Amino acid sequence: MDELKCFIGIMTLSGYDPKPGKLYFWNSQPDMANPVKNGMRRNRFEQIMQFLHFSDTNKLDEKDKAWKVRPLMDQLQSRFLKYFMPEEDLDNDESMVKYFDKHGCKQFKRGKPIRFGFKMWSLNTKSGYLVNFNIYQCKNPKTTERDEKLYGKCTAPLLHMLRQFPPEKKNLPYKLYTDNLFTSVNLLEHMREKNVWCTGTIRDNRLPKDIPLSTKANFHKNANRGDSESVLDRNSGVMFIR
Repeated sequence: MDELKCFIGIMTLSGYDPKPGKLYFWNSQPDMANPVKNGMRRNRFEQIMQFLHFSDTNKLDEKDKAWKVRPLMDQLQSRFLKYFMPEEDLDNDESMVKYFDKHGCKQFKRGKPIRFGFKMWSLNTKSGYLVNFNIYQCKNPKTTERDEKLYGKCTAPLLHMLRQFPPEKKNLPYKLYTDNLFTSVNLLEHMREKNVWCTGTIRDNRLPKDIPLSTKANFHKNANRGDSESVLDRNSGVMFIR
């Protein structure tokens, strides 16, 4: 048990002290020196890394590309929700976890600070606490077809994460903030029914035809005239509505 705790500590430290590779923690050069080598031998670290598993490798879940670490992810989600001190403002967005090896969930995001890695759906507080998360893998085994049809494949994981809240934290008057990847009229209406204020940018092709808002072209044309219906973001060409 002590060795596993030391191993997890080294893995955690590697996120704060980036090096070309984890084995560089045992490098004797002055610019690489680290007290990690006093806690565990390098060969022992490699051995634990090789044989550590979180799932039964004989029981493959073909619907879940993250099945090898799913028990660990479920445990982390449970702990994050348990120790979440409710805050009024919540933010939902995507984030990237750097990864360069081969994996079915690996993504490439052009123009992002981290271009290669795992894309994660993240629900956070404004103080930076990660309330809940999930990994993007095209077909999410945790979401329902109904949610994907009504709200979109990108938004369905958000609803699943909110439903995972403990009963005593689920029905509080939160304020949720999203960007145009997730926002839709269906989501805004659903959140209002749940007593959650939802604010976000929305793409004009997601607006129903019976909503009397000007087109994006007209917004650009009249941007300097002080439009009172909503505010135009000139850089993204989307509308902010509440």
